[in-house]
Amino acid sequence: MKRVPAYRAFRRAQSGASLIVLAMILVLGTLGALLGALNVATSNTTAAKRAKSGQALAEAKLALLGYAAAQASTDNYPGRLPCPEAAGYYGDAANEGVASGFCTLPAVGRLPWRTLGLSKLTDGYGEPLWYVVSPGFALPSSMASVSINSNTAAQLTLDGTDAAAVALIIAPGAPMNVQSATGCTARVQSRSNSPPDLRDYLECENASTEATGPYKFATSGPSTSFNDQVVKMTHAELFSAVEPVVAKRIETQIAPVLKTVYAGSNWSTSTTNPVFPSAVTFTDPSSGTLTWLGTSGTSRGLLPMFRTATDPTRVVWYPGSDSTGRPTVSMVSGSGNLISSSCSSLSSTSTTVFCSVRYVGSIRIQIRAWARRVARSMRQLDPAAVPLTWADPVSPALSVFASFIPSTTSDAYVYVQANLQVVSGATDITVTFPIEVLADHPLTDPNDTTTGWFVKNNWHHLVYYAFASNFLADGTHTCANPCLTVTNLAPTGKQRAILIFAGRALGAQTRPSGNQNDYFEDPENYDSDRTYVKPAISKITNDRVVVVDANP
Repeated sequence: MKRVPAYRAFRRAQSGASLIVLAMILVLGTLGALLGALNVATSNTTAAKRAKSGQALAEAKLALLGYAAAQASTDNYPGRLPCPEAAGYYGDAANEGVASGFCTLPAVGRLPWRTLGLSKLTDGYGEPLWYVVSPGFALPSSMASVSINSNTAAQLTLDGTDAAAVALIIAPGAPMNVQSATGCTARVQSRSNSPPDLRDYLECENASTEATGPYKFATSGPSTSFNDQVVKMTHAELFSAVEPVVAKRIETQIAPVLKTVYAGSNWSTSTTNPVFPSAVTFTDPSSGTLTWLGTSGTSRGLLPMFRTATDPTRVVWYPGSDSTGRPTVSMVSGSGNLISSSCSSLSSTSTTVFCSVRYVGSIRIQIRAWARRVARSMRQLDPAAVPLTWADPVSPALSVFASFIPSTTSDAYVYVQANLQVVSGATDITVTFPIEVLADHPLTDPNDTTTGWFVKNNWHHLVYYAFASNFLADGTHTCANPCLTVTNLAPTGKQRAILIFAGRALGAQTRPSGNQNDYFEDPENYDSDRTYVKPAISKITNDRVVVVDANP
């Protein structure tokens, strides 16, 4: 047997090993290419799923803004957002996606897609979207007292920024084995629970709600603990959609009523020579000490939203023109006779007139009493609210009207006249004439079915009121050109009364504030002259002018 030199054996072994190494390199290279392609495919798939989630989130946000704008045209709470889907509707084909009527805030739950007019939106992993609504922007109960307007602050903290959002919409992504981390509680998510538990869908700060603020949420977190995709709705975004609708409601529902408060035959005025109630001197509208009673002789400021229920001595009967300071009684027609009459003496705080009358036959009796401070608030003649009372068993026919009497006090007296047609023999009658005949006007009533939304939500805190001073109660009730002038609004110089809706704070404006420049952007709208401006709405100005009345 021929022996092979050692070096040749070594070379042959070396050559075989090289082939093996080469083969291994080829295998590893192929495997690496396959793994790389797989990673790219996985990355592309993940990106595609996140893109689908992003599209669903964007669609949901637009629908939520549209819902808020649409509801603002009729809702008692313009700017209100829906609660999340009612818990009992999960899996109910007919009601799934319907918002709960009330919710404890901040509320976290499934997006009420059906209430928003959407099809059932899902994220890139086939999961329905979730939704968070801030305190102050939904109804916590049927009995809750809420007030939503452009000053209502967002209360959701996002990524450490306070007041960052009024609502959040969240795509939950795939279920995770959530690892414990700062702000994150460990949990193996299961999507089989019914009703769904938010901790099985959302992670970290998004998976818990604090009983008190700040209410913290997040858009990112550790990769092993967090995969939520979050889109926020800011305060500015919400009210950019809501404020134009509110301005339209002010124009169509509030201004026409304000125009007619003291314009009509029962006030001895007309639409061509109306009286406007005095304005409240501008101060911080949120001040708890503000009575909302107009200031005599003031035609620029806030609307006089005072209500008698808070202080019944503000509008009172006042001594009449006779020397004893009593109201007057007279017979104006009939076949009988007024034998005698006597009315109680009045002081500057009197709220009731008492008159005793003796008469015979069929007569028409006129009782006239004077009231003061009427024009400092908004009143209506409403004898039916607290009827006149009388001792005589015969029910007299009653009519009531009032008339402003110019005075040097700028308060302007109003005489209220009650005409009673009585048919009887010789008899006595005692008339009780309460100040509530000059009742609170519906415009100041938060429960009024047409205008109650305005005062209920304190939108009057954001409205400036101005009118030509000739239309004060003791004025001439007419104005020749110019009345008020509103730049960019025709006809120039003919506006008798206007409202300016401030909207949300912009730029460096801060509220609460007693400075008008924290409400209105254009100096012409807070310099207290009779010239105002209707600007184009933009990111730097949102003053909206509403005309209450104008000369023909």
